Amino acid sequence: MLWELNVAPKHSHFLWRALNEAIPVKGNLFKKGVKCDPLCPRCFNHVETIHHAFLDCVWAKQLWFSSTLTINLNHCHYTNLHDWVLHMFKQTDKASREIITATLYGIWYARNLLVFQGKNLPPHEVSTTILAQLQEFQCHCIKKNIVNQNHSTGNSSNNKCWSPPPKGTVKINVDAHLGDGHWFSGLILRRWDGNAIGATTRLHAGSDEIIQGEAYAINDALDLVEKLCLPEVIIESDSQIFVNLVKKTRVRKNWGRIVERCISFLEANPSSSISWVNRVRNRVAHELAKWA
Repeated sequence: MLWELNVAPKHSHFLWRALNEAIPVKGNLFKKGVKCDPLCPRCFNHVETIHHAFLDCVWAKQLWFSSTLTINLNHCHYTNLHDWVLHMFKQTDKASREIITATLYGIWYARNLLVFQGKNLPPHEVSTTILAQLQEFQCHCIKKNIVNQNHSTGNSSNNKCWSPPPKGTVKINVDAHLGDGHWFSGLILRRWDGNAIGATTRLHAGSDEIIQGEAYAINDALDLVEKLCLPEVIIESDSQIFVNLVKKTRVRKNWGRIVERCISFLEANPSSSISWVNRVRNRVAHELAKWA
């Protein structure tokens, strides 16, 4: 999962080293006999281990919560980075894994600025820089691919922006965002000519399971389809994990009923679909959920 991510090579290589306890946090240096203060250079309350530096330090927790993933680590029960990353990678889609990887590198980069240059950057500023750098790298990769694929047609542009549905069909893009202990879903309805015909947001009880929030958003879309009596719809979500689960017959989770509802909906409406789309093409729904 790590090596297939579209992130800067130094980010994926760094995470590989961190997962193998191969980065020089002060606690590791102290154990190896290096004369240094083993305490965390930010809080000075705990030994700087890999787990503390990336997950347990107050500054790191603030950064994770201020990221676009709004991860709350106050009740994290994982005691090492490896298990936490493995859990998050299994629970999230590729785009979220890329943000997690870039964020871990950004935390280490900001830590080194503090240790070696005395620059103590606020968490929200670092979080904004991390996302901007990730998007810049991915944008560069997209442009490079376009240059290398001169034989491709206009279909290449569909990978970067929203594409309209077939005539007579309505497309509903959905996304979810965790904030203030609640899940917020954003939905945008558009016609085949590109015109928006409606937008809405919904509120749900919070949970630290990201896929549950995505399930809520798709369930909201189904509610809207029934309320408006839409005959043919395409529901798009950037949660690849949930969309893949719709292909299964049973999911033993508290949100498994939503998967069953999706399956029943598709069986009753063969002209409709529930599809995965990347975050860039789902941007309006994403921004709606964040705004809510």
